[in-house]
Amino acid sequence: MMKKLSLRILASLMALLMIMGLAACGGNSDPESSAAPVGGSESEVSAPESDASAPESDASAPESDASTPDSSTNTTTSGNGSDSKVSATQPSRDIIVSKKAKTWAEIKAQIPAGSSGKTLIVYDWNPVSEVPGMDKVNKNFTKETGINIKYTIVTYNSYFTKIAAEVAAKNAPDAVRLQNVDRQNLSNLQPMNSTGYDFTDSAWDKTVVDAYTFNGNIYGVNMVGSPLYSPWLVYYNKNLIETYGLDDPYELWKKGKWTWDKLWALCKEFIDEADGDDFIGLSTMAGMEYQQAYNKPAIIYDKKTNTFKHNLQDADFIKSWKLYANYYEKGYISQSLTNNDAFDAGKLLFNISHAIASRNGSAYFRQLRSKGSVACVPLPALKSGAKDYQLLGEVQAFGIPKTAKNPNLVPYYLRYYFDVDNYNMKNFYNVDHAAETLAYIQKKQPAISYNPAVMTVETVGVNPGTFILEVKGCGVANVQMKLDSYVPKLETAMTEAQSFFASL
Repeated sequence: MMKKLSLRILASLMALLMIMGLAACGGNSDPESSAAPVGGSESEVSAPESDASAPESDASAPESDASTPDSSTNTTTSGNGSDSKVSATQPSRDIIVSKKAKTWAEIKAQIPAGSSGKTLIVYDWNPVSEVPGMDKVNKNFTKETGINIKYTIVTYNSYFTKIAAEVAAKNAPDAVRLQNVDRQNLSNLQPMNSTGYDFTDSAWDKTVVDAYTFNGNIYGVNMVGSPLYSPWLVYYNKNLIETYGLDDPYELWKKGKWTWDKLWALCKEFIDEADGDDFIGLSTMAGMEYQQAYNKPAIIYDKKTNTFKHNLQDADFIKSWKLYANYYEKGYISQSLTNNDAFDAGKLLFNISHAIASRNGSAYFRQLRSKGSVACVPLPALKSGAKDYQLLGEVQAFGIPKTAKNPNLVPYYLRYYFDVDNYNMKNFYNVDHAAETLAYIQKKQPAISYNPAVMTVETVGVNPGTFILEVKGCGVANVQMKLDSYVPKLETAMTEAQSFFASL
């Protein structure tokens, strides 16, 4: 045990030194293999243990968002402060942003005259403590610009209906957090480029901007290197790894041996060793992460032709689901899509969830994190030496609703709000390897799921969460038949979606 601990400490020190070396030389590699780059290395939350940020299109989404007050809104105006230095374990923005990006001083000088004293109303559905230090960022923005920020938390279940109602009443907020690239979000938004702001500045995340661009209009943005960025991470219980003598996923990742085959093998080993009906190998949300490993998402959007396509009849997609259904039958995979309770109770080995869960103040598996028992790694590669395909869980982009009163000021706020240099990253995370893992994933330019753009209750009759539950539970022999049964529904839904996005 001491030898294993010493090796871990030595590996961590070496990783830290190499990340500092990368920061000094401004490295920007995008490795193709699942091995990490050689240089890789506030306040109390009242939210419950449930997943308050689960997508509405996810069957596991809660019936109500108990992380927010019972009233429909709750405006926060206070917060604690900390310096804005970036720790050595979190790369500074200048590593991965082109030198063409304008400085904040240049951006601030372009704020329209007469803006001081105005108030921007910003909507979100998760507690402010989900972003450590955000209160201070908002206060500092006001100090620098004179523009006030009214950051308002709206209960999850009423979030989108409230925005739609206020847009119709011509009383919309100025900026709203977006969930997915889907019709529910975009139907209430106006083009951000109509404000006259230059979003071609390379500080903006091109992957996100491209995903939210239709017919030349931009509807959502995020920044390169932003800490407000939420890809899927593979969380694991360190105590279970040590107790049952399992290979550490972090060490496997660093050696280029972090693969799905290894993940399934660890699930089997854990279940066999734990020897109990209530032990589970893996729990995931509705990201279809295993299919992503084959580079075969369920829904594809072709930007060149502005058309949606599906992979339900693709050989690799079918194969991936047959294997997934097989592992489900073996008991490796949780019956429910999200099982944070089992993770907190030490009954679940792997929990694939949003990067939001790695932050200080997050409500996700809070009990286990408080013990320092959680670590994370990226999604694994399909096999050793193959490219690992990363996937955003929540883009955490923001957009501007129709009828907003101050749309022209929103880009300046978002440019400040998303900037990693305005946060104290030293205490931003409390999950082992989170900063290193996220830095790696951001450089990989993770994919954005278009599943919610097509798969909705209103069109297909089911959501992605239900789709996953039905396919994984139908039995290996019935997988292809089950997928085939969805094809007519999806093709109809794709036609409807294409019509909607063409109208933007």
